[in-house]
Amino acid sequence: AAPAGDGLPEFEVLQAGSLSPEEYDALVTDLVTFIQYAGEPAALKRASMGVWVLLYLSLFTFLAWIMKKEYWRDIKGH
Repeated sequence: AAPAGDGLPEFEVLQAGSLSPEEYDALVTDLVTFIQYAGEPAALKRASMGVWVLLYLSLFTFLAWIMKKEYWRDIKGH
């Protein structure tokens, strides 16, 4: 099929399918979800671990800020 004006190909239905539009959408959603998972199964674990890494870094950034304040308080006082 030739591309339409927006660059996407146009498709013509030659024969009606056996699935309803809702069933087709559910099937395609399941297929895309599976292919995404199969492509990188560790993505879910990495995303959940990322939240903990950011919390860990935030905690130590806060502690470093407190230590800096304490350190410079003694230096500016002299």
